[in-house]
Amino acid sequence: MDVTTLAHAHLLLNHVPTLGLVFGFALFLFSMVRNSDDLMRASLAALFLVAIMAYPTFMTGYAARLAIRHRAGFSEPLVDGHQGAAVVALIFLEITGVAAWLGLWQQRRSARPATWTLVTVVVLSLLTLGLVTRAANMGGEIAHSEIRATQDLAQAEAAVPPDVKLFTTPAISMFVTDYRYVWPACEVLHFIGLALLMGVVLVVNLRILGVGTLKHMAFVDLHKLLPWAAAGFTFNAISGMIFFTSAPQTYTTNLSFDLKIVVFVLAGLTVLYHTAFDEPWVLARDADAPFAAKLMAAAQMFLWFGVLYFGRMIPYLTGGTQAGAL
Repeated sequence: MDVTTLAHAHLLLNHVPTLGLVFGFALFLFSMVRNSDDLMRASLAALFLVAIMAYPTFMTGYAARLAIRHRAGFSEPLVDGHQGAAVVALIFLEITGVAAWLGLWQQRRSARPATWTLVTVVVLSLLTLGLVTRAANMGGEIAHSEIRATQDLAQAEAAVPPDVKLFTTPAISMFVTDYRYVWPACEVLHFIGLALLMGVVLVVNLRILGVGTLKHMAFVDLHKLLPWAAAGFTFNAISGMIFFTSAPQTYTTNLSFDLKIVVFVLAGLTVLYHTAFDEPWVLARDADAPFAAKLMAAAQMFLWFGVLYFGRMIPYLTGGTQAGAL
């Protein structure tokens, strides 16, 4: 995809983390007031979905940077500051998403999430909302100079918070370059995450499809494996963000990477099916899954294999205009 298309995608997506988080958290609080398990399940699912959608929101941001960098008044420090604030917000948003998913998993197994999980979701949601709002405000200052009020450009650049500067692309690139073990360590973490994630995905979905001896297992037993898949997903997310943030010009307009993110989001959405829906959960030993469950299992396997394929094709299936050549 070209830079303009991705920049437009960023404009469409950049309100999702803020407004989505407000909606999900408000629904979560309402579910606690009403003591409604259904509303709580919906609110936790909403928080998880916001965390998933934050990835394409963040990753299209670098294309937006490239699209406006030739405009008059473009400020490299302000854009770096916005990107650094977005990294910090993304980290906490993903942690919040993991906590929300854990609540869904606990609710399925024990009828209600553990109290410490609920408290964690509340604290993380409030903290993340503040960080996401800060990143959004800093993004608004880039294109709308009137937001800076009485500050001139130099004052606005000097006002970038110190913690944000630690997570800018130059800072992370320097960290990866200065410490040679960082990139290999991330590669190892990435493949361990893939092994955990794909191992659980295959076992769970092959059981739903009724393949081999797995049909003799109840889904409730396999449900215990899902946190291992979540751990693998987390490893991939951490290492993947380091890869991207340290060298965004390598990935931004790479067709294979763009397709990987699209398939990744779709695959992430299917995770909710195994966590929150009844069809797989009531699958007893030797029971045949309904057609809808088999269709979802096949779709999830296809999507995760798509993530693997497009990730492997990043060095080869480039397409579009390379960011480094702009």
